Amino acid sequence: MRDGITLSISAMTARIVIVEDDPSVAELVTLYLRNAEFIVAHARTAAEARTKIEETKPALIVLDLGLPDANGLDLFHEIRGHADTPVLALTARAEDVQKIEALESGMDDYMTKPFNPKELVARVRAVLRRVAGMPGGGRTLMVGNVRIDPARHEVHVGDRPVSLRAKEFELLEAFCRQPGIVLTRDRLLEDVWGFAYPGETRTVDVHVKQLRDSYLAVVVVGLAAAAITISGLLLRYENDQTKLRLEELSAPFLTAIQTGVRAGQQPRDIVASLTEQAHAADSRLLITTPLRRVVVDSEGTLINAQLPQPSASNIGEFTDGDEQWIFVRQQLRQAVASAGGLGFIVVARPRAVFTDTLRALLPSLALSGLVALGFALIVAGLLSRTITRPLRDLVAGVRRFASGDYGTRVAIAGPSEVAEMSTAFNEMASEIQRARGSEQAFLADISHELRTPLTSIQGFAQAIAEGEARGDAVSHVAEIIHREARRLVRMVEGLLQVARLESGTQQMTREDIAPSRLLEGAVAALDVQARDAGVRFDVAGAAELPSLRGDPDKLAQLFLNVLDNAVKHSPRGATVQVRGERDDGAVVVRVRDAGSGLPQGAQARLFQRFYRGENALRNGAGLGLAIAQAIAQAHGGAITATNVDGGGAEFAVRLPLAT
Repeated sequence: MRDGITLSISAMTARIVIVEDDPSVAELVTLYLRNAEFIVAHARTAAEARTKIEETKPALIVLDLGLPDANGLDLFHEIRGHADTPVLALTARAEDVQKIEALESGMDDYMTKPFNPKELVARVRAVLRRVAGMPGGGRTLMVGNVRIDPARHEVHVGDRPVSLRAKEFELLEAFCRQPGIVLTRDRLLEDVWGFAYPGETRTVDVHVKQLRDSYLAVVVVGLAAAAITISGLLLRYENDQTKLRLEELSAPFLTAIQTGVRAGQQPRDIVASLTEQAHAADSRLLITTPLRRVVVDSEGTLINAQLPQPSASNIGEFTDGDEQWIFVRQQLRQAVASAGGLGFIVVARPRAVFTDTLRALLPSLALSGLVALGFALIVAGLLSRTITRPLRDLVAGVRRFASGDYGTRVAIAGPSEVAEMSTAFNEMASEIQRARGSEQAFLADISHELRTPLTSIQGFAQAIAEGEARGDAVSHVAEIIHREARRLVRMVEGLLQVARLESGTQQMTREDIAPSRLLEGAVAALDVQARDAGVRFDVAGAAELPSLRGDPDKLAQLFLNVLDNAVKHSPRGATVQVRGERDDGAVVVRVRDAGSGLPQGAQARLFQRFYRGENALRNGAGLGLAIAQAIAQAHGGAITATNVDGGGAEFAVRLPLAT
């Protein structure tokens, strides 16, 4: 029972649709299933499969995932959207990740080519038996009144549907699959996000804290540097002000001393009477001889000491004990006996001391520092968000990419360095995704293409050995084995040739050759094939073409492959037109067939290995155009293909002229 419908597995009533593009494999599967008394219908494409399934209402579908007109998984999801028919995948896609993807998407069984036909029959019967006794297919998860359908990504609470995002659905499914169990953060990361991170999952938070601490350290160091710089500037400013003040003070003191000298007073007495005024001005008074020897000092500590020579502006410095002084001197207008003639009056003030200046500024600097620190904390928070949010996104993107999500890209945001890093990551991710995609596509293609003829060879040989093929069918089966063996040899040889041409390891001669000779040889080689297909050639303009320089054998193969492709895609009675012309230093040969034209999107895949259009012969290797393109590129040219008005396709072969 499945969705209320009882499915019978009786041999005479069970209908099976085989969706397989390779006729030999389809014939092999049909042979064994019919011998097992199943009713079998065959569809070569997804379009045919839709019609067959609608007409026959099969009990089971055997589905190849590599169809010429659709992805088999997409067709499977389309089938499941309308019916719950069981599907068994029979494919050359043998990677574990491909099997897991198909089975987790709801596929009932999965077999890879080459396969044992008897095992296929047994699996078909097993699936039908299981489905016949399984209400609803057993896919729905029920926890309380919560119903989850993983195949359709649907959630119902009671009868009410609930819309969830993809990750929300996966989280809910993870919890419902293990009810009553506490799931750790690391377990959810592994189950839902698909990776296990062995280290600290909050490492970004650690880096954020380090970034903020670094920013605050920079602020503190900046404040200290600013304090030192400001103090130095203030010290210099104070010294300059001291000099200006001294020049202002010297005039009244000089006048007072000159007045006292004229009144007959002793210089010592005059200085003593002015000492209190000098202290009030934070200065000292000295009288020196013309030779700078101190004879009078208001402080009394430098008597008989010699002052340093002042500058041209009569400003100088001296040291008294540990204290630095700045002085200015002016000459007395009247000789003084104790000064030995016209001596000098010296007015001095202490030089500003750095520590004193810093101490005086400390309260103001402390207040300014607190204000700056508060501002720095605000700026640090904003700045850390600006920097770390893109970094968090980048780290998350790297983790997703490392877990296999090669489509991951990160937003370009944050400071220029972070934005540049994000740009570099996106460029790297795009290149890796492209290379990975090419690698996976190539491996999938070669796996599929090699497995398909091997399947026919192995399966039909087994049919002969086990007596499944009897009487006249034996010679027919032997012919299929021979044909598939030849196809396998051609495929391997063609693949090696493409690889050598693309890698540049293929040895090629270089000599001048006329394009007309190449085209004549290709037409002659295809004469029998063209007559059997009812197709003729119309060649024009080749005789006037200038010479090419290259490998004659490889260039002959190029034109042979292109003309052969045109013959295969032209209907009986059609004409393949071949036109030659010279264009901008190159020879261009245009080959136009009269077929159905290129399918939509085929131009991008036409010259890829193993590509075959919907109307291509399935016993071909799918390498002819890939080899032709590789030869053209090895000679510095290229082949392009376009659809033409009125039907058909045109292949333009462009090759450089001989120089």
